Amino acid sequence: MKRVILLLCLCALLPLLRTDSLLAQSVAAPKREMRGVWIATVANIDFPTKPTTDTAQLKKQWLLLLDSLSLNGLNAVYFQIRPSADALYQTPLAPWSAYLTGQQGQPLQDNWDPLHFFIETAHARNMEFHAWMNPYRAINGPDTTQLASTHVFHQHRDWLLFYGNKYYLNPALPQVRQHLAEVVRDVVARYNIDAIHMDDYFYPYKVAGEEFPDARDFEAYGAGFRSIDDWRRHNVDTLIQMLYDTIHTVKPFVEFGISPFSVWRNQDKDPAGSPTRAGQTNYDDLYADIRKWLKEGWIDYVVPQIYFHIGFEAVDYEKTLRWWHDNSFGKKLYIGLAPYRIGADKAPQWSEPNQMPRQLRINYSYPDVHGVVYFNARKLLRNPLGFADSLQTTFYRNPALWPERNQPSGTILPKPILHSVQRVKGGLKLKWNWPSNPNGLSHLVIYKFPVGMEPNTALPGAVYRIIPSEQLPKNEFIDAHGLKGQKYLYRISALNWDHLESTPSNPVKSRRFSVQSGASVE
Repeated sequence: MKRVILLLCLCALLPLLRTDSLLAQSVAAPKREMRGVWIATVANIDFPTKPTTDTAQLKKQWLLLLDSLSLNGLNAVYFQIRPSADALYQTPLAPWSAYLTGQQGQPLQDNWDPLHFFIETAHARNMEFHAWMNPYRAINGPDTTQLASTHVFHQHRDWLLFYGNKYYLNPALPQVRQHLAEVVRDVVARYNIDAIHMDDYFYPYKVAGEEFPDARDFEAYGAGFRSIDDWRRHNVDTLIQMLYDTIHTVKPFVEFGISPFSVWRNQDKDPAGSPTRAGQTNYDDLYADIRKWLKEGWIDYVVPQIYFHIGFEAVDYEKTLRWWHDNSFGKKLYIGLAPYRIGADKAPQWSEPNQMPRQLRINYSYPDVHGVVYFNARKLLRNPLGFADSLQTTFYRNPALWPERNQPSGTILPKPILHSVQRVKGGLKLKWNWPSNPNGLSHLVIYKFPVGMEPNTALPGAVYRIIPSEQLPKNEFIDAHGLKGQKYLYRISALNWDHLESTPSNPVKSRRFSVQSGASVE
């Protein structure tokens, strides 16, 4: 309980800590940036801490997790809704996950579907919700005795292959691809998600001395392919293209993203590859031709998992990042980072508190790196070597807008008119109106500048507040935080659901704050 009270106090202080941060900002974080985190449910890595059917406990855990992530400045969650052909949401296409309820197929109290709640509460905290799925992993181990009767093992045993002590859906089968497309269609149609997200588990990582058992399928389906490797890549290509088309047919604004292993191919295998010496690669071992998917436009963003330190001989952080930067083909590029390694990995570089801050600064030097995603939530929130502190006080001191969607479907909203900033009890009240009805308004953006500073809304750190439209029943906002004696210039703008920003409003000057942040100014 003490931890909860402390967290609530910190959340209340967060706006105060960020007041006038333009004056103290030491890192030129971009105005738009993905600041995501993976929330793993497999093996209860991040959520829930242990399985339960108690909906009140799940809600409490989830809100505490979101508030903790928000405190660290994150603006997106990548939540694992389908770990192993199961589900953390209600669907006829898969049983309830044992990682959620303790027994596969067992529903929550009152047959509650938590995914709507997870999404709504994330959005209310200015966090995108990316629904993370593992497409082919069917059973995370050899034991099949605890599976629900509705699991694919019992429903379609002929779809599964056993390899490396686990069961996988067979990528060769057209009926498997169709099933996965229906799984994705179901989620996109019924839930208000921002993206479908998949990580690096396509064909499984190779196990020494064991062949993936698909030789008979190659005989049945592989006519016309020069090798079984080309055929396997074709199988995954076909799925990716099918899923992209499915998502954008149902909801064009929902994005499709992939988080591959860090290396597409080593340069010694292919001149187009990266200057790396990875033991396994996406193309040659996982049969995931991620570079082709980017080039063909079959995905909207990519998050390579560059979980290696700067200067690592086999896979150097910056050299690998540069390769992805030069091979993203106009799609959004986020970098997967590994706070779980800080202070825990045997390589001495991970005992340097500055290792990951250096990685973030390297990212900022590449214009087509649009943000990061951290693995994993629990390890990040443990503040390894003070890294979470550096996010709060330096890198993520100000909120950031999300990158614009690749295929915007809406129109840019009208420029709002900020017509007054009045002193009221509790702070300064901003009031505005619109020249026309702002249909499609998702968020209002507030910019705040000390008088004397140019009110340039494009400056790094210029964003002061991002407010969901449902939290603005009136066209007004009270700013309760400022420095005593300081005057401010305010501007506002509007975001639509594609994160497209309107022209910012006219600047309006405030009167001086008469007291330090938050007290009455009357």
